[in-house]
Amino acid sequence: VWNGFLWHTGIAGAISSMFAFILSAVFLYKTVYLITENKIGGFLAWFVYVTNVNILFLQTMAMSESFFLFTLVMIIYFLTLWVKTRDVLHLLYAALFVILTTLTRYEGYALFGAASLSVAAVMLATHSQGRKKSLEGTLVLFMTLAAFGIFLWSFYSFLIFKDPIYWLNLYTGKKLVI
Repeated sequence: VWNGFLWHTGIAGAISSMFAFILSAVFLYKTVYLITENKIGGFLAWFVYVTNVNILFLQTMAMSESFFLFTLVMIIYFLTLWVKTRDVLHLLYAALFVILTTLTRYEGYALFGAASLSVAAVMLATHSQGRKKSLEGTLVLFMTLAAFGIFLWSFYSFLIFKDPIYWLNLYTGKKLVI
């Protein structure tokens, strides 16, 4: 332990939650502004977020919820930016944050599915008849990168527990026998 005081008081773990809270509030404002082009609407979303008692409570604790909310906001921000600009770099950033969210909490697996469906829906709604390969390529690129966190977690579970879906057994009540 580098600093005993930070460790024993829990501040060491809360520092990352505080930074995640600040960044998610900033990017929530930017997302709403990107969608509405209204600074007052962006400020209102920011204000509701930073004054929420539950969010304020979570950002003071050494838990993964603040970081999870941060990655969720970042996924939404970069997917919104991608829809507006069609810059593949924004889609890659969204995939990076999907990786981070799937490595942070299991709820991230549902976000992986939702983000993938969102990318597919946008591509289907806006593709022209002759660009089917572009649609497939974009979707495969996003899903391959975004699923990398799930792959890493499954690989870790296989190495440690000899079961790639060991986490599922924790919630179904099945006992691990080694």
